Amino acid sequence: MTTSSLRRNKRRRSSSRGPRSCVSTLFRRSIPGGLGLVLLMVGPVAAQSSDPREVGLSLPWLIFGFAAQGIFAARFLVQWITSEKRGESVIPTSFWVLSLFGGLALFTYFARRGDPVGMAGQAFGTLVYARNLYFIRKKKRTA
Repeated sequence: MTTSSLRRNKRRRSSSRGPRSCVSTLFRRSIPGGLGLVLLMVGPVAAQSSDPREVGLSLPWLIFGFAAQGIFAARFLVQWITSEKRGESVIPTSFWVLSLFGGLALFTYFARRGDPVGMAGQAFGTLVYARNLYFIRKKKRTA
């Protein structure tokens, strides 16, 4: 075999690796610092959906989790609507109340799931929300 035929065969083999190889090359070239490669490795694992019943979550717990997330997400709508009405960026007291109750509900949901990462994140946030509500209440008492 000649050198040129070896190169052609090598090109054919490398192009026949499938779409993952093409995507991998695209990510490595387009996203700096190898972040694309990390996304490529984590993506398939993150994309796999697991049946919530496999981790012991019944339908009522799933509903509770979605409701908790809804309460927590509603705080941004409240903040947005209030800011639009006043024409400036404002964080109303209801934002902190929704944050506190949503955070506590999500902490409960994560505890039921046995998710220490979610629990840690919500525990810290809940302390901040409670502290902000304390300051608001203290300010109203002295006014």
